[in-house]
Amino acid sequence: MIVKCCLKPTPSSSNYTNQWFNVTNNQVIPQSLGKTYCISAMLLDINNTRYFIIPQLTSAKIMNRPYVIIVSAATLDGRIASKTGYSRLSCPFDLKRLHEVRASVDAIMVGANTVINDDPTLTPRYVKAIKNPIRVVIDGKLRIPLTAKVVTNKEAPTIIVTTEQADRNKTAQLINMGVEVWVMSKERVNLRDVLDRLFMEKGVKKVLVEGGGRLNWELIKEGLVDEVRLTISPYVFGAGTSFIEGEGYPTTMEGPRLRLKSVNMCECGNEVLLDYVIEKG
Repeated sequence: MIVKCCLKPTPSSSNYTNQWFNVTNNQVIPQSLGKTYCISAMLLDINNTRYFIIPQLTSAKIMNRPYVIIVSAATLDGRIASKTGYSRLSCPFDLKRLHEVRASVDAIMVGANTVINDDPTLTPRYVKAIKNPIRVVIDGKLRIPLTAKVVTNKEAPTIIVTTEQADRNKTAQLINMGVEVWVMSKERVNLRDVLDRLFMEKGVKKVLVEGGGRLNWELIKEGLVDEVRLTISPYVFGAGTSFIEGEGYPTTMEGPRLRLKSVNMCECGNEVLLDYVIEKG
């Protein structure tokens, strides 16, 4: 593994220089060192001088934000919903897989349109979970109804992230209903700030994103997604909401670098499961 390292000449020295080294078979023990992290018990001898090696690693253990996974089902033509908003694409096996992921994460993030159109509960109902994840709704104008299940259902805590454009009376109503409301900016929700705050204040290490298309785009555009799990369902809509909805990239050079992790056929025999990781740096 080739990693970018900081060389520390002696344990007492505070001078660091960035260099590249080929490091193999190292055991990483993260320890906070400002905004970097060190490897204990990993040394390098150069010209009889002993150095501590401190790689810059892309791991959820040392990132200052959670590991983010987008999970979705899409038609063969890449739609997650039809032009009427219909979005029931997953077979029972795929639904169970989704709920297994829900049970494994600390938070589930969706956009306002997903709540308005689908009214999901966002709990792992089909599997046993030690703890229900936090439900996080990105809603810059506070459009979701007070009757939404993420508001009225108390099986899991809900955080609604909004802006100063939100109606203050509605904000007060939501708070009185037991919902945590974060007013984080004037006009547009900064998703990086949301993830940082979830990490720092709520101890969230892993986030499942269940769309919709616009939220998926914003997260990918900002470089905040680590993994994409997409189920291709045997349907065609021809129009509707795409898996990614945004202004788009002009060529493949501007988009994220995706590495295929696995391809599997669903137990139903009619869906394909794709798992990609997004390479950083």
